[in-house]
Amino acid sequence: MEKLLSCKIDDMKSAALKGRDAVSCFLNPEEQYHTASCLRKDADNCIFAFYGGYAEAERKRLLLFPAHLENGDYIESVKTASVAAVYIHGSGYVRLSHRSFMGAVLALGIRRDMIGDIVVKNERDAIVFCDEKIAVFLLRENPLVYVDHDKVAVERCTIPPDFDAGRRYERVADTIASARLDSVVAALTGLSRERAKTTVKNGAVNLNFTQIFDCDGYVKDHDIISVRGFGKYKIEDINTKTRKDRLRLFALKYI
Repeated sequence: MEKLLSCKIDDMKSAALKGRDAVSCFLNPEEQYHTASCLRKDADNCIFAFYGGYAEAERKRLLLFPAHLENGDYIESVKTASVAAVYIHGSGYVRLSHRSFMGAVLALGIRRDMIGDIVVKNERDAIVFCDEKIAVFLLRENPLVYVDHDKVAVERCTIPPDFDAGRRYERVADTIASARLDSVVAALTGLSRERAKTTVKNGAVNLNFTQIFDCDGYVKDHDIISVRGFGKYKIEDINTKTRKDRLRLFALKYI
C-alpha cells in the first residue's frame, strides 16, 4: 500500500476513535484488499465498509465509523451520500469509449481518485460515479462541453438498487485434488499441473493482487487470481467436497 494511502487510513482511524465517521477517496480493488486486511486488525475499534455507487462497483470509497455505531440505516445513508452519479449524453454522431469519457473528465484537472467507475452504457452515453463536489462542479460550472469533439450534455442521475453496469463473467467449474495454488491455476486455465507450476514459478500469477512464486499456498473463497495471458478470476466456492473426496471449484472469469 502506498505510504500516502496508509497515512490517510491512519487519519481516518483517528477520526473514528474520536467518534466521527470518515470517507476516503476512491480506491482500486488492490487498495481495497490491502486496506481491509489492515483494518480487520482494528475490528474492535471501528466499523468499515466500501461503497462505489452500486453493488458491483470496482472502484470504491472506504467508509470508517466508530465501533459503537451499529445503526445500519445511518451507515447506509452515509454510503449513499458519499457517491454521486452524473450522466453524460453524447450526440450519437461520434462513437465514444471508456477512454473518451475518462480522458475528457481528467482533462478538466480532476484527480483520478475523486472519480469512481465510469460505466459506458452505449457508444454515446456514460455514467460517471464521483465525489459530490465533483458532481456539483460538472453540473453547475458545466465545464464538460465536448468528449472527443462530440458535444455532450451532463445531468445528475439516480441509480436504482438493481443497477446493472453490464459487466460480464464466464463461470468456471471443475473438481480439484486440493486447494493448492498450482492445482487451482491448472483448473482455471486448462493448463496441465506441471505447466501451472511453471507459470506460478515464473511470476505470472497474482493472488489477491500480490505476485506469487510459491505453488504451496492455498486458495480460499473470494480470493482473486490473475494469470498472465489467461485473465482474472474470482473464487466463489472451493470448500465443497465430492463423494470421491475431491474439492468442487466454482469461479467467475472476468470477460
